[in-house]
Amino acid sequence: RSLDAAVGIARAGWIVAADECRRCPVRRAYAALLGGGARMATDNLLTLTDIADVVAGLLGLAGIGAGGVFHLSANPPVGRSELADRVIADSARGPEMRYRPVRFADLPRGPARPRAAWLDSRRTRARLGLRFRHPHEVIRRKTAVLDRIPALD
Repeated sequence: RSLDAAVGIARAGWIVAADECRRCPVRRAYAALLGGGARMATDNLLTLTDIADVVAGLLGLAGIGAGGVFHLSANPPVGRSELADRVIADSARGPEMRYRPVRFADLPRGPARPRAAWLDSRRTRARLGLRFRHPHEVIRRKTAVLDRIPALD
């Protein structure tokens, strides 16, 4: 067996940890929604995957020693405005949260990010027999953690 056949590449979208992690799209959305003036793109898609599911996927890949590219991500993709709607619905602070829906093209250009940045994990899930938590569950769990933080910075 050649070395190339044994090399595996695991790709994941946004990994969401059930702690106070600052580099998290759910936390960023939560803080923006509370901060006023938030704008969320209706056509910006991303993948939100629970960290425990990514770890299980990595362990599964290590166990089979397969080569190729594997997507370790929950599906379906979530739009930014859908993420905002879920955070508002799930949060005890939801009544304080607001945003304005916009198109991705209307957002100011900051760090380059694609409009549709999601990964299709059907092949990986079938091959490894994996199940990922639904993105709405990932958002709900993270929002519950954020609700317990007195003030987000």
